[in-house]
Amino acid sequence: MFSHIFIGVSDFDRALAFYEPLMATLGIKLRFCDRSRPWAG
Repeated sequence: MFSHIFIGVSDFDRALAFYEPLMATLGIKLRFCDRSRPWAG
């Protein structure tokens, strides 16, 4: 069982634009997002 999976990206805004609708389709809500660092979970 996995409890955490980390995926590094070079373009955070572009990755977020891809993953937000994907996660919504899967029924998974974005719980954390800090564009100043940048990271999301």
